[in-house]
Amino acid sequence: MTTLRDMGETARGVTETVATNGGATVDGLADELGKHPATIYRAIKDLDEILELDQGEISFRARKYQEELRALVESAEYAIESYADRIQHVMGLADHIAESSPFQKWLAENGAEVIYDENGEPRRVRIDVILSELKSSSFENVQTVAAEALEKWRKSGNDPAVLRRAELSWKTPGGGTEVGFVGAVADR
Repeated sequence: MTTLRDMGETARGVTETVATNGGATVDGLADELGKHPATIYRAIKDLDEILELDQGEISFRARKYQEELRALVESAEYAIESYADRIQHVMGLADHIAESSPFQKWLAENGAEVIYDENGEPRRVRIDVILSELKSSSFENVQTVAAEALEKWRKSGNDPAVLRRAELSWKTPGGGTEVGFVGAVADR
């Protein structure tokens, strides 16, 4: 792992390609990596402890090297793809939220989730951030956040009385969880 991280770009590309493809040719690698064949030959020479060159064919000196490196490369590629997928998902959510109702935006901004009852009315609002009951705290004030929820709910065309009856839960600075009704918390 340390060796791969410390390798130059060409040596890393050669090693990763040979590991995942089970072998390669100098000309094939030069095309795939966009390098001159002489650059590929230099990389192979630098990697002569793990790679061997036989009549233009590049392979690992020991199958164990290839298996270990392939597993490493595939896991790294998976992590990168997974990360890219998550970024794309978040960006998609951001686009969706930009087109959403004021209450949907409030939910996203506050890391909140609404659980609806069988009639489609909000039963519980859970906020996964730390909120304080003290106005002088460094944490956001729960009363202010609850009042904003009611305002955004109303601006989205909903009856505020319905949300006022929903249970609100939030994390406290001490590490616990507090619960109250949205309306009662907003009125404090």
